[in-house]
Amino acid sequence: MIRKHQYKITLILLSACFLCLPIAYRSEGAKLAIAASNPTENSAVFNGKIMQRSLNGTSWTLVSWGTANARSSPLRNTRITAQFTNNTMSGLASCNNYNASYQTNGNNLTVNSPATTRKACSPDIMRQESEYLAALQSAQRYRITNNNQLQIFYRVNGSRGLMTFRQQ
Repeated sequence: MIRKHQYKITLILLSACFLCLPIAYRSEGAKLAIAASNPTENSAVFNGKIMQRSLNGTSWTLVSWGTANARSSPLRNTRITAQFTNNTMSGLASCNNYNASYQTNGNNLTVNSPATTRKACSPDIMRQESEYLAALQSAQRYRITNNNQLQIFYRVNGSRGLMTFRQQ
């Protein structure tokens, strides 16, 4: 009788611990294959392969960007957003809407030249928009953190930069 209860307690404890971990899963016919996440924040291990968290179907709002020496937030009363759908990125770049195709390979990110609407705004807003779009086109890699922030790492004029977004 004691052994039967030990198995139940062990199963309950293992289940509780497993549920606390981020997991990756897939269907294999009538079976469900589950693996605990890799220590890297943006990926999970599945059958020995590293699976990146996908950008597809996600929406984000920029909270900060810049280099290590010059971080900034979007100007007051402006919004910068990014939505990722089927290898197309779109959103608001401060004044104008934009869209661009993008590709990922693991955590590498390439954003092609965006198309924008042609609305005119104040010079400071247009400067912010121009800087944001330049940073996007210079994207090199991305990471989705455990606290659901999107970080896009880029390089402009020889300087490394980071854009940080919060999930919408």
